[in-house]
Amino acid sequence: MAEFFKDALEQIPLFVSNFSEVLVHPRTFVKGVFSDATSKTIKSTKINEALIFLGICLLITATLKAAVFGGGGTEDATPTGHAEVNALYLAKDALWKAFIVMALAGVMRLAWRIVGGAATYERYLVVNCYIFGVLSVMSHIILLVGTFEFGHLQRWPALTFVRFFALALTPLFVWCLYCWRVYRDINLSTSAKSALAFLILLLISLPVLGFSYGLRFALIGHVYRDVL
Repeated sequence: MAEFFKDALEQIPLFVSNFSEVLVHPRTFVKGVFSDATSKTIKSTKINEALIFLGICLLITATLKAAVFGGGGTEDATPTGHAEVNALYLAKDALWKAFIVMALAGVMRLAWRIVGGAATYERYLVVNCYIFGVLSVMSHIILLVGTFEFGHLQRWPALTFVRFFALALTPLFVWCLYCWRVYRDINLSTSAKSALAFLILLLISLPVLGFSYGLRFALIGHVYRDVL
C-alpha cells in the first residue's frame, strides 16, 4: 500500500495532464493509450498506469466527499442515524467504487461479445479506470459546489434540487454518452452494434448493480445523504 501511494505521488504531474485529456478528448486519449500496446503490455503496464490514475481519482473523491459532509455552514452538519464519515468509511467507499469499475468491465465485455465485439476484459478495465475516475471526481465537485451554495443535500427544496442537478449534471451525462464511443472504438464496431450493446448493457447490468448496492450496504451501511 505504501508503495502504491509513493507511485501515485510521483504520477501527479502526469495525472493532471491525463485527467484533462480524458475530460476533453476521451477518444483521442484512449487511442493513444492503446496505439503501441500489445496484449502483454496491456496486462501489465497499461493496467498499472490506469489503476494508479483511478487510485488518485479516488483519493481526490474521498477528499471532496469529506468536504461535502463538512460543508454547508451549519452546526447540524451530520444527520443522526447515518454512518459516520471517517477515514474508514472513505476507504470502504473507495473500495466499493473500485469494485464497480472492475465489475462493469466484465459486464461490458459480455454485452459487446453478444453483438460481436472482440475487445478483451483488460481493455475495458483500462478504459473504465480513466473514464470512471474522471466521472467520480467531476460528480463530487458538482456535489461540493451545490453543498456550499445551498447547504446539505437532504435539506434542499425540491425545486432547487431539480434545477441544480438538471443544470449541473446534464453536461456530465452528455459527456458519458460521448464516452460510450470509446468502447465502440476499442471494438472496431459500427454505430448500430454500439447502440445494441448499450441496450444490452442496461439490461444485464441491473443484477450487478443490485449486488453492488448490497455490497455497499455490507461495507458502509445505508447512507441516505450519500448517493455517490
